[in-house]
Amino acid sequence: MQETLALSKHAVYRFFDANGALLYIGLTVDPGARLRAHRSKPWWFDIVRIEIERHETRQAAAIAERAAIKAEEPIYNVEHTPKALGRSGRTASGNDEECGCINGWRLANSINTYPCECTRPRSRRGR
Repeated sequence: MQETLALSKHAVYRFFDANGALLYIGLTVDPGARLRAHRSKPWWFDIVRIEIERHETRQAAAIAERAAIKAEEPIYNVEHTPKALGRSGRTASGNDEECGCINGWRLANSINTYPCECTRPRSRRGR
């Protein structure tokens, strides 16, 4: 299992500054290329530590990324924060802020997901 995760393409990464402050959390299949893509950011030179967390599937990585952003509140993330919410309660990427799912799927562990209750049809009794 550990070998499989070490070889997995799906990664959630975290950038930290010299004081240990969490600057940014992201999702990628190529950490090296994604790191280079951030070079144009004004906070690029503040990065002194990078942590990479591997996931078996993209969906599992996306759910972990979203949960981490919400829980850890990195300084420079915009997506998955209160600023990113639309009127429906879902972000532009289809995430439901109220229940924590991603496009109707919840994370059971780093490999498995299951359908979220929010996607099940609701009863229309009394109408």
